[in-house]
Amino acid sequence: MKDLLTFIVKGITGKDNLEITEETEGERTHFLIKAPEDSIGIIIGKEGKTIKAIRSLLKVRATLEKKGVSVSVEGALPDRRLLGGKGGKGRQGEARKAIE
Repeated sequence: MKDLLTFIVKGITGKDNLEITEETEGERTHFLIKAPEDSIGIIIGKEGKTIKAIRSLLKVRATLEKKGVSVSVEGALPDRRLLGGKGGKGRQGEARKAIE
């Protein structure tokens, strides 16, 4: 499955300088894409549509293999905000409240 993810991401970005790490826990595999900041926007896509499509393709493969899979992206965005590997939409608001 890592080969499929690598093929898709390299095809979308047109670059080879990315790192994909794989963590397996039982029947579930988590992939973390670490990419340079100029490629992150391309991988995520407008409103997250590209990364959602990548996840969907890997879920099809995982279903055929009777496994679970998840994919996340990590790196720094062009405006220097950090993009974490895991988390939810509501966590940013919680973090702001904690700082204030």
